[in-house]
Amino acid sequence: MPSRFHRESVGILALLQLLFLCALCPPGMAAEREVRLASLFWPPYTGTDLPGQGSTTQAVQELLSSNGYSLSVDFMPWARAIKVVDGPGSGYDGYFPEYYTRALGQRCTLAGPVGESPLGFVVHRKRADAIGWDRLEDLGQYRIGLVQDYINTDEFDALVADGTLAVELTTADQQNILKVASGRLDMAVIDRNVLSWLIEHDSQVRTVGHLVTFHEKLLAKQELFVCFRNDGHLAPLMEAVSPGTAQGGP
Repeated sequence: MPSRFHRESVGILALLQLLFLCALCPPGMAAEREVRLASLFWPPYTGTDLPGQGSTTQAVQELLSSNGYSLSVDFMPWARAIKVVDGPGSGYDGYFPEYYTRALGQRCTLAGPVGESPLGFVVHRKRADAIGWDRLEDLGQYRIGLVQDYINTDEFDALVADGTLAVELTTADQQNILKVASGRLDMAVIDRNVLSWLIEHDSQVRTVGHLVTFHEKLLAKQELFVCFRNDGHLAPLMEAVSPGTAQGGP
């Protein structure tokens, strides 16, 4: 039977061999399986102070972990987040959450879906019954609030681009809600769950929550995706999580 000294010597030797092999590993090897994404504060879906950083962040984490990747998220203004896919120099692999559009597939590789978003309009309670439309063109009679750089739907955004719809841009959903409550806007595009969260948790919106409501007619039920840089650097992951995504959006 080997002596205790011999067994300990063998154990120490094995440990030293392991440490030597680790020292030979290329720098950053341990982080090669980490995916770094950009996002925004968009509760209850994403946000640094939300449980699990939001329901959609948790869904992205599950999607990546099931394929052997970890997730790191930095939260920032949306206008900055959507630019991280424009080149490798950003230091990010992509951003989320994003709605599907036909044009988006040219900018990035979409993965998911990782959630669903009931997209519609916040309106003043006193005007909710008076506001209606059969076609999106009918909305041209209303003053509509939009958040800068948010995608809505292909058809809606095309009508905004050609001037059919009269819109005012802000940098946050909260601003649009306050404008609708004060009568400065007739309606504003917003996710139903975002509106509910802000009415309950945002100090400014809470004060006007009783004045606004979510219109019963949806603009769309949008799926949420991750938008990865379109340069093939995560090809094995993309093959696992994005087959047919660009053709499968709403």
